[in-house]
Amino acid sequence: MNADAGVPEAVTPEARTARADPRVAEVLYRTALTGDRWVVLTTMLGALFVASVIGQQRAYPVPWLWCAACVVLAGLRLLLFQPRLLGQRSAVAPPPPVGRWLGLLFVTSAIWGAGPPLFILADPSAGALLTGILLAVAGLSAPLVAASRSAVYLSLLPALVPLLLTLMLAPSAGMLPGSAHLLLAALAAAFLVVLLRLTLNQNDALALLLAVRFHNEDLVQQLRSQIEVAARANQEKTRFIASAAHDLRQPLHWECSVPPSSNICTTPRRSRWCAT
Repeated sequence: MNADAGVPEAVTPEARTARADPRVAEVLYRTALTGDRWVVLTTMLGALFVASVIGQQRAYPVPWLWCAACVVLAGLRLLLFQPRLLGQRSAVAPPPPVGRWLGLLFVTSAIWGAGPPLFILADPSAGALLTGILLAVAGLSAPLVAASRSAVYLSLLPALVPLLLTLMLAPSAGMLPGSAHLLLAALAAAFLVVLLRLTLNQNDALALLLAVRFHNEDLVQQLRSQIEVAARANQEKTRFIASAAHDLRQPLHWECSVPPSSNICTTPRRSRWCAT
């Protein structure tokens, strides 16, 4: 038993095997796409909040340009990969290509993660607030796309690694006061590790659950097929017995149906057959 995650150690290989099933992979992707619409909303609201906070402290256009870039990229994800939400795609249509979605997700996360470190360097007093906002947005967003392991990595790492590097390296370069920002960096790093572990375990559990569901559906389908085969065999056996019985009765019916004038029943043996 793995004490850190509270799950069996064998869960990862089993989950990897489960994710190799195309049916499981498709459902996981669709689930991640469904959660991404809420990630888009969280990103937009977080960008607007950060820009408004920084804009009140320092009057320069960079935060709002960064906010506009985040909102536009998040809106593109909503427009291109959530068309059913906008009434443009039927429920049975195939999902959009996963590579495009992951690419745009990475670009959005990279732009989102590049802004706050620049704002912290410009205004060190906002470091704790911006770190808290980024961690809160990451904590809300990562579980929503946990169905896709690639999406977890491509959304968390570009969004938080620049912040961690800034908080760890800027004090040594004299650009930020040391102790407070190093403590923030340690807290953010611990939060990132725990969040990654939890979301990846969530992905494993979901993959295993889907694999069990599809396995049960396969068993039910096999059982139905076997029942149909048994029913057809039973019908064939019934028809064979009926045909055999009919063939066995034919000679007796012929002997008993001949007219008496034919003297076919004159012998004692045939007379007994005819009497029956």
